[in-house]
Amino acid sequence: TLYMVGGSWRSLVKAYAERNGDRLEMLQALQLDTSFLEFCDDIKKAHPESLKFKTMSSARRMNLPVAAHILWSLCQYYKPSDFFVSAAGIREGIAYEHSTWLFEAELEILLGDITGETTRLRPPATFFERWVKFLDFDEEQKKAALLALAFSDAGWKKHPDLRAIHTAQQVLHADLPGIGRWHRNFAALAVFHRYEGFSHQQNFQTALTLNQEELRKAMALGAALRLAWYFVAGAGPLLNSGCLKQEKDLITFTVDKKHQELLVDGVRKRFFQLTKILNARGCIVCDGIDVT
Repeated sequence: TLYMVGGSWRSLVKAYAERNGDRLEMLQALQLDTSFLEFCDDIKKAHPESLKFKTMSSARRMNLPVAAHILWSLCQYYKPSDFFVSAAGIREGIAYEHSTWLFEAELEILLGDITGETTRLRPPATFFERWVKFLDFDEEQKKAALLALAFSDAGWKKHPDLRAIHTAQQVLHADLPGIGRWHRNFAALAVFHRYEGFSHQQNFQTALTLNQEELRKAMALGAALRLAWYFVAGAGPLLNSGCLKQEKDLITFTVDKKHQELLVDGVRKRFFQLTKILNARGCIVCDGIDVT
């Protein structure tokens, strides 16, 4: 694996993404395969004046053939099978070396700190277990889901018309070097739909990293978060008053009897949006009674 640090190599990655039609929302931890090296082989042979890439300054564009030649030559010797990109430059290394908080051993601890900073009223530790665990995430999806949970109430300070897009962008560009591009896009899409819903024309265009099943699961995560926060009207501690479970094609939304008054029409609507995304039946239960 080759880790690419420096502005000239970042410009090569931007040019590669532009050629492939990739919007490239996030450079940090971007992983590339050997097709990137084939692109560098083409660029190193080009005259700088012939390059018309728009995602960089003219000075960077003029240096692309030299940067491509150095990278290509290096790879001929070391023969890496994949590449990772650093969004920070060489000079920032000193700052990162002294920023020990970036290297917490437990991701959940770090994201828990972010949750406390971004939410109006901090949700309980059972938030994941009660509201989104039923989606049956694999290990990488769970990491992305935890990231989405950390920012799932971060939009409350933002303008209502811009909460969805601005909070999603906040997820994409959060200073979390340990979080990869795929995780950011999965979480950002979930957070976008947590605020925007599913009935509007506006959409959040993620980079080309999620397949159709991953897109569906990210949207389902967004729907579950949208339901959860609407149900408790932003009062995080009350999230212990509800729970989502799935058995085969039936999703059950259980509500504590003492908070049954929170089960308003808007909550029901959001629950059935979730069941529709998952192509499942829905049942709402309160005190053991079906109140669907």
